[in-house]
Amino acid sequence: LKDRHILILFLALFAFVGIDVGLNVYVPEFLQTRCGLPLQQAGLGSSLYFIARIIGSLIGAALLLRYHSENIYFYTMATGVIIFIIMMLFPQLYIALTSIFIIGLVCANVFSILLSLALQYRPDKANEISGLMIMAVSGGAIVPLLIGIVNDLTGESAGMYVLLICLLSLLSSAIYLRRHKSMSKN
Repeated sequence: LKDRHILILFLALFAFVGIDVGLNVYVPEFLQTRCGLPLQQAGLGSSLYFIARIIGSLIGAALLLRYHSENIYFYTMATGVIIFIIMMLFPQLYIALTSIFIIGLVCANVFSILLSLALQYRPDKANEISGLMIMAVSGGAIVPLLIGIVNDLTGESAGMYVLLICLLSLLSSAIYLRRHKSMSKN
């Protein structure tokens, strides 16, 4: 973690897994409190997210064959941030469901992109880096805990803003990675 590049990739992966688990856990609550859906129907929001992730993985595999992973990562994270903000500002059901689906699409390939970028950066340290990156999966335990704490303090689904912070950190890391790549070409 002394290497800034690896640290940024580690923190990005930590935030991503937090988003992934956090959405799975808290989307039903969000759909209940913000959109007025009953629990049985709100639970389908998590399924919608994972269906989009499956579709996004297939689309992403094709895109990653044609375009640089840093560019795909940047554009998907920029899209994710914009869509998430729209979802939080306009809590109508159709906007929320569409947003959840789009966020699932854009998050589909983030884990593989971040892991491959870390391994490509220092192939001589592949074992150490892959072990470190897998430790970032702990974000899936910590971020939902933070969401729960915020929700308990506010009494509403305000914990979803923790996910927005995570998305913004992913966008920041994408900007850093694009700059780093352009600087390394020069």
